[in-house]
Amino acid sequence: MSSLAISLRSLIDPGFRERLRWAVRVRWLVIFGFLALATAAHLGGLFVSIRPCLVAAGVGTLMNLLNQWAVTRWRAVVAITAGALGGDLLLITYVTINTGGTQSPFITMYVVQVLATAMLVGTAVAAVTA
Repeated sequence: MSSLAISLRSLIDPGFRERLRWAVRVRWLVIFGFLALATAAHLGGLFVSIRPCLVAAGVGTLMNLLNQWAVTRWRAVVAITAGALGGDLLLITYVTINTGGTQSPFITMYVVQVLATAMLVGTAVAAVTA
């Protein structure tokens, strides 16, 4: 069995339940924190449109609601968490491309994502997401 599969399967361990609850709370902070930063940048004239950030925040909110439901009820945790990790990367890419590409102030979200994944799930999963 690959180390990625082992790392994802470790999510079923009830010992990870509290870590995943923490991850859900951190994701709420990240969603609303980056949305607040995007709003400030838009009001300051740095972004022509805040639409990409609003779209990402909306989709991220739906993903996190589903993730919170799964962790709270301890159902489909592996599938939903894996989907949330992939979804996070797609949303980060969407926001980065639509807010300046390599000059985007949100490019650091990739680093935050990989570090949070390494702390919560394991280095094998973080390496794949990186």
